[in-house]
Amino acid sequence: MRAAKKQMAEEPVPTELRVGHDQWQHPIVGLPHTDREGWYAQAKIAFGTVSTPFVEAEIERLLSALRWRKSTLPLETELNAALAMIEGLQPQNEVEAMMAVQMALTHVATVEMLSRFGRLDPLVSPEACHAAGITASKLLRAFAGHVDVLTRSRRPAVQVVRVERINIEPGAQALVGAITGPGDRKKSGG
Repeated sequence: MRAAKKQMAEEPVPTELRVGHDQWQHPIVGLPHTDREGWYAQAKIAFGTVSTPFVEAEIERLLSALRWRKSTLPLETELNAALAMIEGLQPQNEVEAMMAVQMALTHVATVEMLSRFGRLDPLVSPEACHAAGITASKLLRAFAGHVDVLTRSRRPAVQVVRVERINIEPGAQALVGAITGPGDRKKSGG
């Protein structure tokens, strides 16, 4: 346990937010400390961007998607869990950050559907069971697709060099160079 505590003490502080609510139960987002500039620098690194508006827009999208869910977890916990996942994926640019946001929200929706499927009353119609199962399955495939696309986009490009060996026997005729068809002739004077 001491080793785990030591390892956690050496980890950087995660990008987190505080979430409260106004009198109409709209979320109010705040920083966990007073260093606004430092927090934005940390958030930009977490989202793989240099754009403050991009960070703000993606956090607003996360809030919008998470706040209407019926969950036993506080909105602040859900938001910070999504931020931790995004930061853990270490997006290198805005496109990867958008994928990370989608992955976080897909994960939340998948777990929600699996939970609903598990809570279905045995007397629920087979159609409702089938619909919940199909939706969960599609969400699982969507998440796997996101992982695949992100992995492939980060993989270095593979350069293929094809070497062909052509033997021309004595007395044979050969053409060397690019050969074009009749419609590909360049216009010339004769």
